Amino acid sequence: MVAAGVLEMDIVDGTGQVRRIVRDEKNDDWLAASTSLGLLGVIVRMKFKIYPDFKVYADQKTLDEDKVLNGDIYGMIAPYATANFWWWPYKRKFHWRYYDVLLDSGKYLATSNMLAEEIFFGQWEKPNFREKTTWTPIEKWPVYGWNYDVLIGGLYPDQRPNWEYGLRAYTLE
Repeated sequence: MVAAGVLEMDIVDGTGQVRRIVRDEKNDDWLAASTSLGLLGVIVRMKFKIYPDFKVYADQKTLDEDKVLNGDIYGMIAPYATANFWWWPYKRKFHWRYYDVLLDSGKYLATSNMLAEEIFFGQWEKPNFREKTTWTPIEKWPVYGWNYDVLIGGLYPDQRPNWEYGLRAYTLE
């Protein structure tokens, strides 16, 4: 949903040049940049359209690898405001999570990764969201709530962000 609000972005590309990419759904550079923010280089500035708060829903399904890799990925993403795939190569599975507005509002069998993948797969299988008024975990998909709480989910009043624990990480998207 972040990409939906971006009107233009300045990117430092691999040659060190600053490139301004303006929203244009027919421009390949825009489509590449808005599909994976950061794909074309380091984003140094963005201009956003501001949206009012609105209700969204999220759902997640576990799919066999073949259904995603040999299927209609565009058809699985296009109907939704945003959608994500998480690939678990050892398990030969994908988690497919998608979000939309409510109308009223790698390697195979990488043995060094097996244990981590089993743990992370189990963690991502269930929603990482809580009910807003009681903070009780929501255990089943689909989830419903306000866009900020659902899309930013995972940081609640009794938690701190990773950097406050001294953790550093990189995200590959």
